[in-house]
Amino acid sequence: MPNHEENKPLDGVNIVITRALDQTGDETDVLTNNGANLIFYPSIETRLHEDAEEFIKDLQDLNNFDFILFSSVNAVRFFIETLEKLNIPFPQNCKIGAVGDKTAAKLKDYNLTTDVIPDNFTAEGMLDVLSETGVASKKILLPQSAIARPVLKEGLAKLGADVTVFPLYQTVIPDEEIYREAKIELHKLDSCLFLFTSPSTFDNFLKIEEITNAPEYFRDHKIAVIGSITQAAIEKAGVSVDIIPDKFTMENLVEKVLNYYSK
Repeated sequence: MPNHEENKPLDGVNIVITRALDQTGDETDVLTNNGANLIFYPSIETRLHEDAEEFIKDLQDLNNFDFILFSSVNAVRFFIETLEKLNIPFPQNCKIGAVGDKTAAKLKDYNLTTDVIPDNFTAEGMLDVLSETGVASKKILLPQSAIARPVLKEGLAKLGADVTVFPLYQTVIPDEEIYREAKIELHKLDSCLFLFTSPSTFDNFLKIEEITNAPEYFRDHKIAVIGSITQAAIEKAGVSVDIIPDKFTMENLVEKVLNYYSK
């Protein structure tokens, strides 16, 4: 009898991944192994903020802080790398908070233990945990993206904390050569599943493609996202979100995608 290759759930599915190239991990192998055609179309790139080094120098003794809260893998990476460049040791006496398992895992890569991880991987989730812990009069450092939402800062201030925020890194549109081939490939396809992992990946994609009518552009496409904040940003533009995992990680998003196409 002839051998027929078993059908895979993602056969014929074109998946556009818009996150930064340096954040694309092994999770995408699962998509490929299940038949997907992947188009890596990075619409964002993260860079150290031009004022970050000076700000860290001005902080003087980091041991004065009771907490340092990291909301992303990028925040961990840029903060630690900048400390190392400036020959400043990581403070020994402050507690560390991480929004998300990936952020905590990145801290572990630097032999740092996370003290606080919310079940809900959002700024709101971190606030819920710290409101129970009690942070009144505590000095808290938030090294963040230049476009981070003010939710965590404002929420901590309402809880009575002494909050210091500074722009550690910035999110920009990559140079054209980074996404040029993916853009050409995308324009040959009629239907795709787009993966957006942050509002910036969506907003920058619209800018790169010069899309003025998002609902019309995405009419024949599917949308998968990480996080309720990303979902809200996309829906605000009039575009429906088809897939969102309960837990805001790439692994869970990949699982949701497989389940969606296995129906």
